[in-house]
Amino acid sequence: MSGINYATFIKHAEKVTKTASEGRPILKSVYHSEEGYAAVTDGHRLYIADGIYEGTEKAENPKTGELVVGNYPQVSKIVPYDDVAKRTVHITDMSEIEFVDKAVKILHQCATSSPNLNNKFVSKAKAHVRIYSEGDSIYFATSEESAIEARVLLGMSDGNSPDEINTYVNAEYISQAIAMFKDANIRDITMRFYGNLAPFTIKGGNLTVVVSPIKRGY
Repeated sequence: MSGINYATFIKHAEKVTKTASEGRPILKSVYHSEEGYAAVTDGHRLYIADGIYEGTEKAENPKTGELVVGNYPQVSKIVPYDDVAKRTVHITDMSEIEFVDKAVKILHQCATSSPNLNNKFVSKAKAHVRIYSEGDSIYFATSEESAIEARVLLGMSDGNSPDEINTYVNAEYISQAIAMFKDANIRDITMRFYGNLAPFTIKGGNLTVVVSPIKRGY
């Protein structure tokens, strides 16, 4: 099975710890489990890589190597079960992953390159994309506030539920997650959506990513 190695995981984990709140210093670290996995979260997204660590439990700053004292969140409880997903999309080729990566970057650029309909510029860190369904099709798109309308077909979903998906996610979180899968040469990934206000997952090889949506009015 293809998968991410420890060094590659730590490289991408640094991007997550960088956005963690200064008020929660434990989130500035990467959690290392005696069960063999490493995990990192900033409270909005979570990366878990199985089978990349051997040793005692610890939380370590990925940049300095210093140990961080504190109780790390119980990350295993954050990951939703696969079989309760409402929609599932399989991406089984590196060219498709490249396509998704480019599409998200273009949508990100659309959201930040000009003022939105409220005549305000959106920073790259706060720009978001809309993920929604039409029938069995799942789309990535600019949000309704964007002055530039654009969308791209992510793929056809396995319809586990008749409920439509309409959720909003930080664009950088998706782009950085896809970049990690590419860097690890993981060519087969699965995206699962659990509802408008529920986190969604991206899984492939030994790597799991969980991303929380941006809360909006529904």
